[in-house]
Amino acid sequence: MNVIEKRKGIHTVMLYAGRLKYAQVQKVIDHLEDMGQIRKKRGDLLNLDRQFESSLFAGRGLRFRIDQSHDCSNGIALIVNPSTLLCGEDRPLELYRPSRKTCTEIWKCAADSLVKIGLFEQKGSGRRAIVAPDDLSLSRMDLTVDYWLKDTDGEALIRLFSKGQMPTHFQPSKWNKETGKNLYFALESQHCRIKLYHKTFELKKSGRAGGPPCVTILRLEISLDREAFLKRLKADKDTSAYELLKCGDACIEKIVRKYLEKMFPCTGDHLRYDAARGRIMRERELEEEMREQMLFVLKKTSKGSGLDTALKKLTAQFGPEAKTGVLAAFDRLGINPITLPNESKLKQCPSLRQLLEVPKEARA
Repeated sequence: MNVIEKRKGIHTVMLYAGRLKYAQVQKVIDHLEDMGQIRKKRGDLLNLDRQFESSLFAGRGLRFRIDQSHDCSNGIALIVNPSTLLCGEDRPLELYRPSRKTCTEIWKCAADSLVKIGLFEQKGSGRRAIVAPDDLSLSRMDLTVDYWLKDTDGEALIRLFSKGQMPTHFQPSKWNKETGKNLYFALESQHCRIKLYHKTFELKKSGRAGGPPCVTILRLEISLDREAFLKRLKADKDTSAYELLKCGDACIEKIVRKYLEKMFPCTGDHLRYDAARGRIMRERELEEEMREQMLFVLKKTSKGSGLDTALKKLTAQFGPEAKTGVLAAFDRLGINPITLPNESKLKQCPSLRQLLEVPKEARA
């Protein structure tokens, strides 16, 4: 397996137009319904508190989420693919690198799009925008890395990713079962989502170009909501959107490394299951109790739900001190407790902690 290159940038941002009136949002809903360009996502029994989605301008890099409520806030979220929006055509493999000029252009295009879906006031024969560009707050950013790999097994790598240790407050996403086995895996907390998915497969499935032949593209996205990126970037709420995006883009390496270290505490190579088991059995310097514990973790991780569950079962059976010793033993042997399937096309690969790490010189 060869890593051809790693590209980093921002794939998606979410802008939010808040503090709207119920009637203003209703006007937008009516306008999109007349066009047949809206879908109800959820609502209460009385149909007073509702959420809608629209992909009217999806081809231009813009989608909408519309929140309407009698008791809570009303607003419209704009999910923006900056590269597509700026180019005016689909750019699925181009990641955005912020500049002050393009940031201003994105916010202006977003505000203009709200007028086009009915969010305006009639002034004589003209229209007055209700939401100005500066009224749109940055509410989410997706920090992204694309891995261009040759002679690899993309599904096997995503499976390895799914077996990692869960960072505190994270759990597997409900979307994992609906998306496809070993083509997508995400874990999420209240304010962050981390996902690795088979970008080549996604593009080919939708009839778009999937990159050069014999190259597999895996995409890692870390989606941070406003609370999360303000904390991670050590910024305050008055920091401009451009400065936040610029800082987020500059911190991709640091943030990716932080989560990878938590998910993959061992740095040894991923071997096929039988090869890893054989390596442990042949190691003469291992004490029998340690060998038993390593085989226990290896089996529970590779044939069960993952390293997180395996380590919890280990400490329950062998005591809380067993975890540190077992992980250190795996590192001494240079193997990883997360293994490849015996039938995998790959015989071994570097630890995902190292494979997915982003060097500062990664291509934009």
